[in-house]
Amino acid sequence: MTSDFKIVNEKLAQAVGILQEQNVDAWLVFARETTLTPDPCVGLIAGMEFTWHSAFLVARTGERIAIVGFGLIGASIALAARRRWPSVLLIAIDRTEVIESAMRVRR
Repeated sequence: MTSDFKIVNEKLAQAVGILQEQNVDAWLVFARETTLTPDPCVGLIAGMEFTWHSAFLVARTGERIAIVGFGLIGASIALAARRRWPSVLLIAIDRTEVIESAMRVRR
């Protein structure tokens, strides 16, 4: 993983420019990794290691969201992002019962 946040910021700014150029609302990266099998993309997005289900959202406005683990907290963050960016498609990946439980609580 990279710890040089200058590179992370440059890559995220580059992603925002591409999103704006292509008229795309957001870029979502989802990783399920461990320290033994890291996703190389996460180092350029977050600049640090994450273990567990992790979602990273970069909006074309430059705003950024990270969701690590879905469950009730991840669902709350995802729904708040939905309210902020109504046209953004947010995807939750977890066991069916976890997603169903989270969605029932937040309706």
